[in-house]
Amino acid sequence: MKQEKYSVDQLDMRATRGCSYKQSKKEAIITMIAYVIWGAWGIIIAGLFGYGEDISYMWGMPTWITLGVIIPIFALVIWLVVYLCTIYKD
Repeated sequence: MKQEKYSVDQLDMRATRGCSYKQSKKEAIITMIAYVIWGAWGIIIAGLFGYGEDISYMWGMPTWITLGVIIPIFALVIWLVVYLCTIYKD
């Protein structure tokens, strides 16, 4: 009988210590932090500008939508594209 090169336990240990695992973990954490900041920003802006009788407008939309949703979406997309092109690895 031919013995296999690696056992299941050895493969599991190698998967959690390898460069690929560490890089994916780093990428996942940075991406999740970006989305948490984006979400928190939207909630804070909506809380500050979305209530009250005097609702101001920017670009034909309420300010809280422009500053809390539209601009952060563009900022997040730009950040992730730059991040993907510079830090992410194949």
